[in-house]
Amino acid sequence: MKKDGIHGFLGWRFLLNMMQQFLWYSFSVGFFLLVFYVFMRLFHAVRPEYPLLNLRRIFLSETVDVLQNLLHPYLKLRVLGVKPS
Repeated sequence: MKKDGIHGFLGWRFLLNMMQQFLWYSFSVGFFLLVFYVFMRLFHAVRPEYPLLNLRRIFLSETVDVLQNLLHPYLKLRVLGVKPS
């Protein structure tokens, strides 16, 4: 009886199944985002008084907020003249 070691567990069938699931889920998410984007564009064309989601502005403002919160103690100590370790 031949022992396959780890290749018996991580066989080609298992890896192909995992790749197929990953592709299926990624295409599903991409399709959902595409449908959502088209819906937002059509909704904006019908009701322009509601602004489009500005994802770039939201992402940048959130990133800046997180960086400011992370760097706040360091900057506060620098302003007070204390040299942070």
